[in-house]
Amino acid sequence: MSLETWRKAWALLDARERRNAWIVLAIVVVAALSSAAMVGSIMPFLSVLADPERIREVPALAWAYRAGGFETDFGFLIGLGLASLGVIVLANLVQILRTWAVARFALMRVHTLSYRLLAAYLRQPYEYFLDHHTGEMSTQILAESMEVVNQFFRPAAEAVAALFTVVAIVSVVLYVNPLVALIAFTVLGSIYGGTFLLSRRLIARQGRARAEANRGRFRLANEALGGVKDIKLLGREAAYVARYRDPSERMVRAMIIVQVLGLVPQYVMQAVGFGGIIVLCLVLMDPAGLASGEALGGLLPLLGLFAFAGQRMLPELSKLYQSLTQLNSGEAAVETVHRDLTSKTGGALPRAAPAALGLSRALALEEVSYRYPNAAHAGLSQVSLTIRAGEKIGVVGSTGAGKTTLADIILGLLRPSEGRLTTDGRAITDETIRAWQQTVGYVPQDIFLTDASVAENIALGLPPEEIDPERLRRAARIAQIDTFVTEELPEGYETLVGERGVRLSGGQRQRIGIARALYHDADLIVFDEAT
Repeated sequence: MSLETWRKAWALLDARERRNAWIVLAIVVVAALSSAAMVGSIMPFLSVLADPERIREVPALAWAYRAGGFETDFGFLIGLGLASLGVIVLANLVQILRTWAVARFALMRVHTLSYRLLAAYLRQPYEYFLDHHTGEMSTQILAESMEVVNQFFRPAAEAVAALFTVVAIVSVVLYVNPLVALIAFTVLGSIYGGTFLLSRRLIARQGRARAEANRGRFRLANEALGGVKDIKLLGREAAYVARYRDPSERMVRAMIIVQVLGLVPQYVMQAVGFGGIIVLCLVLMDPAGLASGEALGGLLPLLGLFAFAGQRMLPELSKLYQSLTQLNSGEAAVETVHRDLTSKTGGALPRAAPAALGLSRALALEEVSYRYPNAAHAGLSQVSLTIRAGEKIGVVGSTGAGKTTLADIILGLLRPSEGRLTTDGRAITDETIRAWQQTVGYVPQDIFLTDASVAENIALGLPPEEIDPERLRRAARIAQIDTFVTEELPEGYETLVGERGVRLSGGQRQRIGIARALYHDADLIVFDEAT
């Protein structure tokens, strides 16, 4: 875990989230001080409980006795106990606030990172999706954003909270008995620090292995479920299950190693903590007082303070170590999410559709060539073509001749490497490409349908309240699917089509695709091997 990783994690937060981080830090500091106050509040009570004469010997206790108007030592002891109890209750309420603030800040980042990742991917040009697996992008959005939170942001917040709490409690105990405190905390720090230094590289390695295996899981699951028809026809179910098993097991093994290494010191510290109390009793007790029963009289306040401090501090030390372990494991997730979120290849998401560019005379391709990224040969070379308004043309050719590439260029999904497109004599540029895409419609061979209503699939992307019923029915009638929808579907245009349109036939899906192109009043419709 390097400073560069921390810098990248900080860069994942926007200005508002960074301000919230400082607010959470302030709450953490207050919570740490409340923990110190809670530990310190028990000392006066135990001191008076062990030796009531301390009321007269300690100036602060004597002042409190007089100011409170107490008449008996027992009454004062009750007052000290109630005051200590009040501090403990208040401190724990502050701890609840700290827990809420840390959890809310960390878990809200799952939301913000996932939707920002989705937005970042959708900003990319179409070429980006030709070179990147959608399964890996799904992994980043749905899994790695969660890992960044669970293995970095939340552990970071917990580590800071635990560190402040430990420092505050240590300060109180050092003030009471520096020598014993230094010995105790040196032993505790050595155990945790040594274990962390020995295991951090292994943990970082397992974090990278987990991230890689998780991407493999998502990719194979997407492939298996997306191609279920072919897989069943070919009888390849067992093969895909077997392929999925390897990355799934590798991911879980990596997680087991990280979790176990994070918990090991906790059990060591329990033995050290209880053993330390026994040793403290034996070292500081007065052997001569064993016969009279006063061996622990002077030791009780100090013993109680250390026991109370240990009870409060050991969980924080364990949390600090576990958090550092998780931070090491989460480094790989931070790296990949930061890389994808800070990619500069995409433009801004369009907030509103521009006015259509229009096609009233002709679309022209002038000496258009296109080469796919990293391809040895051009996918399209020196193509000149004019399509007049109202004209119907067919493009034929052998596999790999560039038919789909030509269609993607006409649709504005790919930008020519050479040459240009014009509509009615106006060049289609990066500035006007969105307006051009409002002019064209696209009907592919495999129609994309969402698990929504027929109406929402025809007017794809529009909220139900923005769909124009008249335009919807007109497009459906031209596509010859209106009768089927209104007479055969139980809820008409509000009928859900199922995931990827599984409740419709292939022909019905095609007609919904045609109606979609017509709904948006396309001046040019491209049929890419649509049947």
